[in-house]
Amino acid sequence: MSKSLKSVNAYGALLSIYVQEHSVEKAEAAMQKMKNMGISKASFPYNMLINLYSQNFEQEKINMVMQEMEENGIPLDKYTLRIRMISYIAASDMPGMETILNRMEEDPNFIVDWKIYAMAASGYLKVGMIKKDCSMLKMMEGMMPLQGRKSLEFLITLYANTGHKEELYRVWNT
Repeated sequence: MSKSLKSVNAYGALLSIYVQEHSVEKAEAAMQKMKNMGISKASFPYNMLINLYSQNFEQEKINMVMQEMEENGIPLDKYTLRIRMISYIAASDMPGMETILNRMEEDPNFIVDWKIYAMAASGYLKVGMIKKDCSMLKMMEGMMPLQGRKSLEFLITLYANTGHKEELYRVWNT
């Protein structure tokens, strides 16, 4: 194994541990070392840092990391965008969430699955935007495999949370 690969793996492992331990300073130091060594060329270490900042509700730091990624030509992959969307939902920032959702929908390389719409629906429900929540549930329902019991249970639970009994019963009787 090359020295470079060992460095990527070693620092990636350290970064992962620091993120799990919620150690912002150590994670930032490990990331800086990776940058200095020129081994932070993929989205994975950035996503770990974004995840850490998301857990700590540090929206500005997330924005800075994503901007740095774009400036350095590091792709914002599905994990980057999902983590960002989750952080907007946690902060009850629906315009931010919608920006990310629109970006996902407009990107031909990104497959928006029912789980993304489920996240959006839960975000709208969290802030009381029931009409938008129901719109997301309809989109989600059209995409999810309704053959499985877990899928139906998940959908029924989401409709129950909206208070729309007729939709709940419609899915129940499917």
